[in-house]
Amino acid sequence: MLGAEYNNSLLTFNKAEQFSTHVTEKKEIMNRSNKVTVRKGRKSPSVSEANSFLLEVIFGLMLGDLSAERSQLNGDTRLRFYYSIVNKLYIEYLYDLFKIYVKTGPRELERKHNKLMNKIHTVIYFSTLKFAFFN
Repeated sequence: MLGAEYNNSLLTFNKAEQFSTHVTEKKEIMNRSNKVTVRKGRKSPSVSEANSFLLEVIFGLMLGDLSAERSQLNGDTRLRFYYSIVNKLYIEYLYDLFKIYVKTGPRELERKHNKLMNKIHTVIYFSTLKFAFFN
């Protein structure tokens, strides 16, 4: 009986050793119970952290209309810029500042028909990718 337990523990040790030597990049995403967690979607590209000017812009915009979103409690944060079409030049300026953190350019979206003004409200928006330094 002792020999069977020893062989099983030796077998699991060898598998763990092989796993750690052949799949080194998977070590980074192992959780506390030593189970490999698989990331969904693509990983955000590696870019430099925001400089002091961009951080000041983010803080200023957070006091106004900018929203920061997380999909998970411990996940990375993305920034969402969402303005009326009247502010198109302003959002294009903001896009130029943050374009290294964005995958797609600003998009226009037609919202509901406004019965009071008898107009269709159009908005323009873009979102950054998720990064840890936006937390």
